[in-house]
Amino acid sequence: MSKKDKQLADYAMVCDLICQLSAHVSEAATIDNIMHLFRTLCAPSKIIYIPIVEGLPSEAVTFPEKINAEPIISGLINDFKDDYAWTISGGGFRVKIKGREGLLGLMELDGLLFPEYKNHYLNLFLTIASAISLSISNSRLYQSLLIANNQLEKKTHELGQLNIHLEGQVRNKINEIRQKEQILIQQSKMATMGEMIGSIAHQWKQPLNAISVNIQDIKDAYEYGELNSEYIDNMIATSNEQVDFMAKTIDDFRNFFRPSKEKIAFNVVNSLKEVLSMFKDVFNKDSVTIGIFYDNGSELKCIGYPNEFKQVILNIINNSKDAIVVKRGKDPKAFFEGKIRITVHKEDHAVVVRVSDNGGGIPELIIERIFEPYFTTKPSDIGTGIGLYMSKTIIETNMAGSLTVRNIEEGAEFKIIIKAADG
Repeated sequence: MSKKDKQLADYAMVCDLICQLSAHVSEAATIDNIMHLFRTLCAPSKIIYIPIVEGLPSEAVTFPEKINAEPIISGLINDFKDDYAWTISGGGFRVKIKGREGLLGLMELDGLLFPEYKNHYLNLFLTIASAISLSISNSRLYQSLLIANNQLEKKTHELGQLNIHLEGQVRNKINEIRQKEQILIQQSKMATMGEMIGSIAHQWKQPLNAISVNIQDIKDAYEYGELNSEYIDNMIATSNEQVDFMAKTIDDFRNFFRPSKEKIAFNVVNSLKEVLSMFKDVFNKDSVTIGIFYDNGSELKCIGYPNEFKQVILNIINNSKDAIVVKRGKDPKAFFEGKIRITVHKEDHAVVVRVSDNGGGIPELIIERIFEPYFTTKPSDIGTGIGLYMSKTIIETNMAGSLTVRNIEEGAEFKIIIKAADG
């Protein structure tokens, strides 16, 4: 074969390789094909390729694989300044492979089988240098995207697991909060049990006295010969009336303690009157009068839990009573009658209940905190700090309403808004 024919045949092989390089997805495959091409063309005794990644040399690729390439690698990295040069032996060449991002690698081919053709082989390499650099750049970009995609999938999986974990934590926390709220509701009711027992005892005192008088009167009637069937019937009737009154008192308090199982439509005014009928003696004892003012009482119905609503009202009026007693204690000589005013009216599609008092109001520094759990300004043997917190929870969380407070001229005003039954 003539020299010209050989050169043409070599260029044909190079062109064929250029077409193949675009299909390579790894840098290793590109370099392997380059090495295979030049081993076929010029049978070099050794080939060394050093990848340069982010300005730093990586692990070298050599042919043969087990040659001692350290001296050559050091020379390529430290002494190779131009884009290409002849090897120290003169039997080959070394070339820098460059891309848009800078230096991509260094390659040296030495010990060519036909050293007289080394210019020809160098020109061949320079001819495909741009294709090599593009293939290497693309393969590195592909590998970077592959790594990024794997990291993204890993992070997505970790995020999914974290979300599952967080969802479980949120569910557990919600259940824990609900359990605590139920405990607090019960504690709030237990905190008023002493007053309830006192009220029951007070309401029972009169019928018990009446029954005691009846028993004593039976003895007197027997001694004076007045004990007859008419007398006994009358005594039984009056005693049964007192017992019925006592039984009704117990039923009223038992119903108060029984939680409402589901939301129902209930008459707000009737609920207010039931609370006052049970606890009026407690307030009378402290010289506190309570008035209810309303219009169209039969229409003042809302949707919610009636027994819990009664608990809220009791908490609020107890708070007002305590404020009135504290205000009196600051100046015992300036005694005043305690007044609690409850107004009920319909506003748009809601029932609005306002409870106001003349207890002097709430200090501005703490008015924003009175609905916090366990926050109280009362001594520990009087206040637990859970009544108003649970009142707000019942109205806003359980009944989808609102409970707010503000200071007025003589005291404080609590405002409850609940959706009307016909709203």
